[in-house]
Amino acid sequence: MKQLSPLAILLAFTLSACQQDEQPLPEAPKQHSISILYGNNQQGFFNEWLPDSLVIQALDPEGMPAVGWKIQFDIIAGDGSVNNSDLGTDSSGIFYTYWVMGCTEEPQEVAAYLLNALGKPIDTAIFSASVSPPNGWGRACGMPCNYGDSDREFETFDGRVYLVNCKSIYTTDNYGANWEEIEGIPTLSPSSTIFDLQFNSQGRMYILTEKDGIFYSEDHKNWTAINGDLPGFLNPLAFLVEDSSMFVSFYGHGLFRSVDGGNSWQNIPVEGENNWRFEYIRRHPNGDLYLLDTWYTLRKSADNGDTWEEITLDNQLNRLREVEAFEIDDSGILYFGESRAQLSMFSTDTYQSEKQSFYEANHSSQYVSDIRFANGIVYFVIKGNPTPGIYSSENWERQDIGFKKSVYSHYLQSDGTFLINSQDGLYYFNQ
Repeated sequence: MKQLSPLAILLAFTLSACQQDEQPLPEAPKQHSISILYGNNQQGFFNEWLPDSLVIQALDPEGMPAVGWKIQFDIIAGDGSVNNSDLGTDSSGIFYTYWVMGCTEEPQEVAAYLLNALGKPIDTAIFSASVSPPNGWGRACGMPCNYGDSDREFETFDGRVYLVNCKSIYTTDNYGANWEEIEGIPTLSPSSTIFDLQFNSQGRMYILTEKDGIFYSEDHKNWTAINGDLPGFLNPLAFLVEDSSMFVSFYGHGLFRSVDGGNSWQNIPVEGENNWRFEYIRRHPNGDLYLLDTWYTLRKSADNGDTWEEITLDNQLNRLREVEAFEIDDSGILYFGESRAQLSMFSTDTYQSEKQSFYEANHSSQYVSDIRFANGIVYFVIKGNPTPGIYSSENWERQDIGFKKSVYSHYLQSDGTFLINSQDGLYYFNQ
């Protein structure tokens, strides 16, 4: 028999190996998968829900709906937010969520992950969206909480606007579109919150809390408690910060005054008051103090609170009705926001009063709140009547600003637009 040469043997072996390599490889086991059904490539506005939901379908290896599988959504580009749920896919293998746009015009993306029984991602789908500033009214960015029915007031200092939100304080300098948190706010008790925020003329910030007393900060980062002689801090009612004096009242404890920046506090007795419920204290331009209690008795002090006299109002204003707001303008006129949608004005020069009534019968509680002054005009909020909103002393009519939701409190900015605290957040107007 003729023997094969070494070269022939090598060629035969190589040919055999190639023939083996040409055999089909075993298929990888099929896995569950997800795909986008609806909601991709939408367009939205800053801090608003996209018009449509994000819809995902999960399929098993045979292409049938995968029921009860968990889907997780995460923001991977942009600064928006997306809802997640512990529920699994439905009987059609479908799962959906909603996406709130961020507040920058960069691309926005959300990843949807299909999770196995161990909570590990085994498939991914990416949603994209584009975002732009609103045309007109838009919900402000940077506020972590919605307000609900709150009358918290705006405060301003050195061109910035401040507002309490989620046990912290936020500020803006771009007309309310974007807000940033003040760092270093004192840690409060679990059931406490910030009741009021005020500044003195040098920019020292003071906060009055529900259950932790009073704090101040020079730099808005480092805070000092000033509660030495105060009672248990429960249920604060009123707060007034000035350069030379400060006043605070607590339910059941009465009125306290400090004349040394809060290092010490003095309880001030008020003649004829036994229940110690003072809800408003305001300084008149002439230096007098005015104090209003829960029963709407008005008192005046000409000696910085050492003594008080009860003010007898004229016949038209002899009984105030459920006062919801009390302010004094630069000319010295006292303004009372009352129930039955009434705004009462009282002159301390003439002791005469005037009333403006906006009541309209509709079987709901109606009242005036959040009185503010700007450019010689009085602005205030009417709640509960058939045409609620922001009103002003310009013809005593409602301001037609095109805002359709409830107004809880407001602030008129230097550009003539309003900031509005509503039921689902804080709104600004983009011009």
